[in-house]
Amino acid sequence: MDEQLVTPHAGESVEARWARFNAELDRLARFRTQPGHTLAELMEQAVHSVSKTLGVSRASVWFLNEDDTALECACLLEAEAGQVSQGASLEADRYPAYFKAFRESRVIDAHDAITDPRTAEFAVGYLDVLGITSMLDTQISDRHKLRGVVCCEHTASARTWRAEEVSFVAAIGEYIGLALELFERERLNIELERSNARLRAAIASAEAAKTDAEKANRLKTQFLANTSHELKTPLNGILGGVTILRQEHDPEAQGKWLDIIEQSGKWLLYSVNGLLDLAALEDGALRPKYEQIQVPSLIKEAARLAVQPTGLAPDLRFEFSGLPADRLTVRSDSGMLGKIVANFVSNAAKFAPGGPIMVTATPGEIYPTGVRISVLDDGEGLDPDRIEELFERFTQGDGSSSRRFGGTGLGLAICREYAALIGGQVFAANREEGGAVFSVEIPARPIGLA
Repeated sequence: MDEQLVTPHAGESVEARWARFNAELDRLARFRTQPGHTLAELMEQAVHSVSKTLGVSRASVWFLNEDDTALECACLLEAEAGQVSQGASLEADRYPAYFKAFRESRVIDAHDAITDPRTAEFAVGYLDVLGITSMLDTQISDRHKLRGVVCCEHTASARTWRAEEVSFVAAIGEYIGLALELFERERLNIELERSNARLRAAIASAEAAKTDAEKANRLKTQFLANTSHELKTPLNGILGGVTILRQEHDPEAQGKWLDIIEQSGKWLLYSVNGLLDLAALEDGALRPKYEQIQVPSLIKEAARLAVQPTGLAPDLRFEFSGLPADRLTVRSDSGMLGKIVANFVSNAAKFAPGGPIMVTATPGEIYPTGVRISVLDDGEGLDPDRIEELFERFTQGDGSSSRRFGGTGLGLAICREYAALIGGQVFAANREEGGAVFSVEIPARPIGLA
């Protein structure tokens, strides 16, 4: 077997050997350019190529470790056994002559490896054990530094390495060095792409955050302006009414101004309560207090309280016939649920003045065993592009400076947060017949659940 490995092409001319070596290098180059191959696969191709082309029984690739103190085997082919392995290590301090030679010379062509001073350090315990007689090693380098060595080990009688064989193995070393550089470049390109992707995402996130911050600032500025208006208007009514009362002696006129003061006071209290509700929600300490609630009674009382501050007398209508008898009583927080209903009714009275306001209670749609309370009006309806924003803080159906309707822009946001606290959801939509509908739906809650 060894003699066959030594002379795989007996009688071959120098020109034929050069042609065969170049053809093999071309094949390796094509293999390297094919996508999807790993560095380990490329090295395995290289050692098989060296073994087959030169007829050596052992071919391997070794790389210097990070501090250049040892060579570590990345791929070793034992041709006769057909085995590929890795992991062996050669320390520089144990083999100083070999390390000095391979660092200083591109090629180590040891025809008699046992006596050659560059490889004699391996004679006992390695060359003699494996029957290695000749070695041909060549450097692996990239543009920056020496990276390792390609090693060819011959196990038949001592062999004189031909010039074309030395050149072929040197070309294999250059081939692996180039591959290392290309794989490293590819790795860096991938890292660069990932870094660029993270940078683009960070820029997009920063732009989004900037946009959100600008929107929040605009909304808060608008909120402060609206709130100042909402507080100043009833205060002006109260203070103005008191000033006129001091000068007015006609009982009928006094009664009219007392009504104005009372109405202004109620509206002021309503606005302040909204701010206090917001503060309580911001604090995070607000917790539902569950109790038995009669749905019709809660709805009627909430609707009555809702229209008091407005000074309006809308046509309130109630419909509970669609609700089964066993759901006329629910377990929830009466304060939170009542405020949600009151806010919906107050909005309906404000945005659809004079028209009828229908308040209904029906079985749940999201929670089939729950209850849905809806407030329907026949006003102008909602802007379809802004429906999703209605339940956000500081947002109003009409946020312009010339808006016709008052309000701080907190009511619907508070409704959504109250609904979430009692396990429910709020909804807004336009009615097919005109107007809008606002709904709150709460799930069934077991009687014994606190």
